[in-house]
Amino acid sequence: MIRCAKGCASLDAEWCTECGAKIASPPAPAPAPSAPGEPCPSCGTARRARFCERCGHDFVSPRASPPAAPVSPTAPGAQGLELVVTADASAGGEPLPADRVPVFRLEGRELLVGRRSVLKDIHPEVALDDDAGVSHRHAKLVREADGGWAVLDLGSQNGTELNGSLLVAGARTRIRAGDELRLGVRTLIRVREH
Repeated sequence: MIRCAKGCASLDAEWCTECGAKIASPPAPAPAPSAPGEPCPSCGTARRARFCERCGHDFVSPRASPPAAPVSPTAPGAQGLELVVTADASAGGEPLPADRVPVFRLEGRELLVGRRSVLKDIHPEVALDDDAGVSHRHAKLVREADGGWAVLDLGSQNGTELNGSLLVAGARTRIRAGDELRLGVRTLIRVREH
């Protein structure tokens, strides 16, 4: 139903069917709420709740994140980074043998960090299944417009530390070669250039 300037309910969008007054312009239709099962516009995962279980996209908020700008491989600040995952010796973790240390190259737009769950259909690109203190959707690594990378904690149970400082959940924080991330009970991730 459309309302004219006087408040009458009109069936016509151009002229009020009650009082005959011109209706300046019809209001923009409200965006249709996302329905369960609808694919996430960010990652394509089927919707099950307000937030995408894979990438955290908010289906309800009208202020959805704008699509990331294309990144030129020669953009200033673009660097090739990778994550080297080890056990934090200060937390009682046993170091892994050198041939079993997982290394994850940072590629694409974003990478989910967490533990796999077949039941919840969560398959992180940086899978840390050996640490029960790591949440299924623990953190996300996001490529910035200049080609660099940022990390954000997704409200994980045990938090994420960057170089000894606890990150604020949902806030992007830039990472560089030489940084260390601690998460879960004993996981230590070193960021290095590749």
